[in-house]
Amino acid sequence: MKKYTNTTASIQGTFHAKQNLNLQDGVCTRTALRRDAGGALKHLTVAVVTDGCGSGGHSEVGASMLALRLVNDLFALVSKKFHNLLRRDDYAECRFAGELSDFIIERTKLFVADTMRCVGFDLGINCHRGDQLSFLSHYLLSTVLFAVTVDDQAWLGSCGDGILYAEVPGAPPVIDLHIVDQDNMPHYPAYHWVPSSWLTKGQRSVITIPEVHYYVGANRLLLATDGAARFFQEGRVEELFSFEGEKGLQRRLNCGHPYSAPGGRQRPKWAVDDDATILLMELIQIGSEEEGDNVSVE
Repeated sequence: MKKYTNTTASIQGTFHAKQNLNLQDGVCTRTALRRDAGGALKHLTVAVVTDGCGSGGHSEVGASMLALRLVNDLFALVSKKFHNLLRRDDYAECRFAGELSDFIIERTKLFVADTMRCVGFDLGINCHRGDQLSFLSHYLLSTVLFAVTVDDQAWLGSCGDGILYAEVPGAPPVIDLHIVDQDNMPHYPAYHWVPSSWLTKGQRSVITIPEVHYYVGANRLLLATDGAARFFQEGRVEELFSFEGEKGLQRRLNCGHPYSAPGGRQRPKWAVDDDATILLMELIQIGSEEEGDNVSVE
């Protein structure tokens, strides 16, 4: 049986540190074992990385909540479609990607609506639009990156800016790298919840549909917020994957923490201007009964 391992790490950007802002990214993963029609175990992973709006005072709150909400919602969707996805036909390659794209938008809209109601806001119900938009921009704007894997199949997607990376074996290996740069005006899926008449022309212009990419047998997968773009521009992907130990990637990024080089010393090699969160996934072969793994069979 094959499975994707997953490792995550985050680092605060130097700009955020100077502005006394929190690390505004969120990340959440969920894994499980499912049995196919013949009773064989298959590994399933769902992961979401969110990047809160830099101008939002506490956007890390909504980013973390949205990551958790979307992981659980995506897990339920994939569990429902599980046997269809194992057929590896046109549905898995094409139609499911479209379903994922629509699903991310609809579930984000539902998350925003539920959160706004919890704090007493609802569209058109005794509340000034300015108050609602202020709360939205302060807490709930974040971009979304997501990954779904079933056995050795993978779907990677983005809604807003960020980085998607896949390495497919071959001679030479095929590298599929997508650095989505939206010029610091990213598409926040929460905008789909807001009536278009409430948004500025600039905000309306960046409302798009998530892009989703499908892979079979990719050795390595990666999701990263746009703060990590420096590592790709400098050709340091291999360094990201070459860490040692469960916390190795986080220790490596910690070397770039804004406070790791005081007194005007040279900028640390792993320092970034914007917050950076990275999710790495590697395909490995394991025993049929998931030897030594505590992931439950569902």
